[in-house]
Amino acid sequence: MNVIETTCNGVPAGVVPLLLGAEDAARALGIGRTSFLLADKTGEISLQSVRIGGQRLWSLPELRAWVLAGCPARQRWADLWREQRDTAP
Repeated sequence: MNVIETTCNGVPAGVVPLLLGAEDAARALGIGRTSFLLADKTGEISLQSVRIGGQRLWSLPELRAWVLAGCPARQRWADLWREQRDTAP
């Protein structure tokens, strides 16, 4: 029988998820979950989320790109992210 090691959230070890829940997205930014959700609600964190199975999830590639862009305000980030997606091969 093959045993697949998993992380604490059930993701196979070595697999990097493309979407993160609030807890993991907050951890990636070095802040708490409550602070992350409040900053998202007020627009301080300007990432788009998707809802799957009742859970809000954020894109890890977008999260990284947003941080590398200097964490711009929501409207500025929407324009920048749209440009990046439109010019991607």
